[in-house]
Amino acid sequence: MNGIRYFVDSNVLLCPYDELSPVRRDHFKLRLAWLWENRRGAVIWQLLITLVEHAWHWMDKAQLRFWDGLIVAAAERTRCRYLLSEDFQEGRESGSVTILNPFKTSPPSS
Repeated sequence: MNGIRYFVDSNVLLCPYDELSPVRRDHFKLRLAWLWENRRGAVIWQLLITLVEHAWHWMDKAQLRFWDGLIVAAAERTRCRYLLSEDFQEGRESGSVTILNPFKTSPPSS
């Protein structure tokens, strides 16, 4: 694996801070440490920082948990009008994003 690089998705990058799953947290801490020590990991820092800042915004404004705020922030960042999820309140609006439960709504006809 000499010289092979790994792009790290932002949700993986945040796993070392997962307080709900110590095993998962510790596993990813070791994995990320290896990537950085061996200079094999790559990530788009500016995007990550923007998403985290927006997640904090939604934590404050809408009383969302961090991970939920991160999902809303990602939907906003990608200019999505709707967020399909069964974990949020149906019809709730967060900025320009409206939550739709994919099991309670049908796709548009066109």
